[in-house]
Amino acid sequence: MNKYYLILAVAVLLVAAYLASRNSHAKAQATTDFIPPDQEKLIDDMIALMDCPYSLYSSGIDKQYIIEAYQQACDTAKGFIPVFFTIDVNLFECLMSNMGFDREDMVDGDLPFDEMLKGLRKRLLTEEGKSGQEMLEKLLQQYIKDYDHDGNPGWQQFRSEPAYKNVSNDCFTGILWDESGKTEHDLILAEIPVQHPWQVFAWCPYGDWNACPDADTHLAVARYWHEEYEAVPMVIGSDFIIYRVPEPVDDDRAATLAEEQFAYDEDIVTQGVGNINTQEQMLRQSRYWCFWWD
Repeated sequence: MNKYYLILAVAVLLVAAYLASRNSHAKAQATTDFIPPDQEKLIDDMIALMDCPYSLYSSGIDKQYIIEAYQQACDTAKGFIPVFFTIDVNLFECLMSNMGFDREDMVDGDLPFDEMLKGLRKRLLTEEGKSGQEMLEKLLQQYIKDYDHDGNPGWQQFRSEPAYKNVSNDCFTGILWDESGKTEHDLILAEIPVQHPWQVFAWCPYGDWNACPDADTHLAVARYWHEEYEAVPMVIGSDFIIYRVPEPVDDDRAATLAEEQFAYDEDIVTQGVGNINTQEQMLRQSRYWCFWWD
């Protein structure tokens, strides 16, 4: 009888350890070094806002470990979409603001407005939303109009500029990790409990600052690009988003997509690769799309 109870007790402990490891496994990695109190509070607040299973990864981790963690999450995903979020106060405040709350509304990692937040997410997840393709076309036409001011064919000249050679299509170095391949941010890999990848932007409404599109645009465009290219949001930071696609875009669609991405984020072209034909060239080569806004 004593042996039976001993085995039972061990089994209970193993189950408890497994359940605890689901959310604390990577958190232990993140807390092996000293974490400033403000950052520790921000981590707790981000976790509360995500309201879903997660893993934490501290800055300074090798990029291969991050890639493997994401791939493993994708391979085992059932009933959720895995997305990395940088643990950043600007990102946290952006998400809170787009939900209609202030950071001060968070009390010791607790959400006194929890029911309101659940109601908001339920509404956003069930709304049909606007056409991402139509929204991008409208933005593009406005850019064309701006370039063609005073009767000058500025758009055609800009659009026909030849692609630059030897432009890196590395979406990650300098954004997610440094030149040595070590992560530059604390990260949370959230298992967002939604059915479709674009619904990540309903669970975590993003944007609407400076030139960054508003939350409705991100949601609509993410849906359109997923339906057209199977694109999924992989990383969301305070001022950038990285998408992953199963394979580079084929030649027939790269030109249109490059114009759409310019309309979505002018900065990646005018302050990044230089012109739209270079962006088109990169789409034919890479499985990752990076967007950032000043």
